[in-house]
Amino acid sequence: MAVIFKKPEDRLDMIMGFLLRYLPFYGRAAMYLKWGVREDLPFPTAATDGKNVWFHPEFLAKMNDGQLLYTAIHEIHHVIKKHILLKGDRDHMLWNIACDHKINLELNKYVKEIGKTNYLEQPPSIVFDEKYNNNKWLEEDIYNDLLKNPPKFMQSVTGVFMDDPSMGPGEAAKAEEGIMARPRTAAPLPPPQPPRRR
Repeated sequence: MAVIFKKPEDRLDMIMGFLLRYLPFYGRAAMYLKWGVREDLPFPTAATDGKNVWFHPEFLAKMNDGQLLYTAIHEIHHVIKKHILLKGDRDHMLWNIACDHKINLELNKYVKEIGKTNYLEQPPSIVFDEKYNNNKWLEEDIYNDLLKNPPKFMQSVTGVFMDDPSMGPGEAAKAEEGIMARPRTAAPLPPPQPPRRR
C-alpha cells in the first residue's frame, strides 16, 4: 500500500526520518537546517542558503523518493562543504554550477557503490561532467575552468540543480534578519558522552 502525503512538507519529514535512521551522518547534519517548501524560488528546483533548504512544490511532486533523498543529500553537501561561505566575490551562478559538478560526481559514485541498498536514485537533468571526476579538481578549479569554457546551458538553466542563483552577498544578511528565511527549529546537538566502561 502506497503512502499518500497530504502536504509536500510531509515528504520532507519522511526523508529526514530516513536520513536519521539509515544515513545518520547526513541525518544529523540535516537537523541543523530548516526544511520547507517555497513557490517563490528563482528556479523551480531546490535551494539552500546554508541554514535553510527549500524545495519548489512542483519539483518536489515530480521526484520519486530516491530522487528526493539524492536531492536532500545534495543540498546538505552544499552546507557541509561551506559553499556559500567559500563563494567570496565569485559569480554566484557559475560558482553554484561548479559546486554542483563536484557534489553530483561524488554522489553518483555513492549511488553506484551503495545506492541500491539505500534507495538513492540520481534525478534527471543534473549537472555533472566526467572530466571533473577525480580528486585533483576542487570546486575552485572547476569554477576557473567554467570561467574559461562557460557551459552551454548558462542561458537556460531551468530543470538543472541550481541553488538559488539570485542570492548575492547581501542576501545572507537578509536571511539572518528573517526576511527570506524562517527561524531554525533544530535543537542543538547534545554534548559528546564519555565512553562507557564495561
